[in-house]
Amino acid sequence: MEDVTSSGSGAAGLATRAARWTIALAWAMGLCSGLLSGFLSTGTPVVWLGYALALLGTFLLTDPRDAPLTLWRALAVVACSVAIAVIVLAQRPTGAVYLFDFASFLVALLIARGNARQGVLGGALMVLAAVAWGWATGAQPTAVAALVSLAVMAQVLGPLWRLVLRWIVGRARGHRSASAAAERITQAALQADRLRVIELNQVRAMAEPVLREIAAGVPLTGELRRRIAIVEGALRDRLRAPAFQQPVLIDAVASLRADDTDVTVVSPHDMDVIGVDLADAIAATFTAGARRVVLRATVRGDRVHVTLRQDDRSDDFYTGSPIPTDVRTP
Repeated sequence: MEDVTSSGSGAAGLATRAARWTIALAWAMGLCSGLLSGFLSTGTPVVWLGYALALLGTFLLTDPRDAPLTLWRALAVVACSVAIAVIVLAQRPTGAVYLFDFASFLVALLIARGNARQGVLGGALMVLAAVAWGWATGAQPTAVAALVSLAVMAQVLGPLWRLVLRWIVGRARGHRSASAAAERITQAALQADRLRVIELNQVRAMAEPVLREIAAGVPLTGELRRRIAIVEGALRDRLRAPAFQQPVLIDAVASLRADDTDVTVVSPHDMDVIGVDLADAIAATFTAGARRVVLRATVRGDRVHVTLRQDDRSDDFYTGSPIPTDVRTP
């Protein structure tokens, strides 16, 4: 379970100031209880050392770094707790039972912090110390059970804390993942709608003038036929040759069609628009007066291969970079 505590969780909440001062408050309440009951005033001075070690263990446990404790810091918490157990048991525990219980919770919270091995080790040593004390002193089983029971319960609390944290973190991550996926889908849909609107507006700008003239009953002259052919070809090129949608190429192809040249333009539908340099080189190669022109783009490995056929003439262009350096092979 040591992989549950991750960056941003405050080391299962124990690396926060709130945790530090809450545990310190519990320590202070135990100290006040000992003072009010008279136990600390009548007990041996070594009990004060036990309270000092408990406070030291609290500050070690609640180290503000957002990660499990280092090995030596975790072992220092265990050492403080075991030392407290020895001090308390040497006093034949009466009023110091609270101090023993506090130390039991310190080692149990090591498990919640992410130091499971050290927490289990400390808890086992606490229980063994209490059992050994009872066997050596002939204490009543009920007295031993009173010490051991809370230490055992504390050892259950540590893993339970971790399991609850795992469930909470899992739910939070799942919620964020689902929200992020939904957001990506929404953004993709909005982007697709924006692109669709842009595409429709561009198509409308190309086709609307000719369509309005036809709708108005303008005579179908040779000039109007050429304009219709140019628009029809340009719309077809947008669908069949997206790679050639550079303005300089669009204008050059339109000029060829205006001269009654039969132009066919084809490229893979998923190919990006070719670079400006390559488009300029292709447009400069167009021959005025050609009867038939075929412009085709293909992908060969990491290179774009453009073939231009003009009647009996053939030209090839290659590029392999996003902003191409064009090489023409006549």
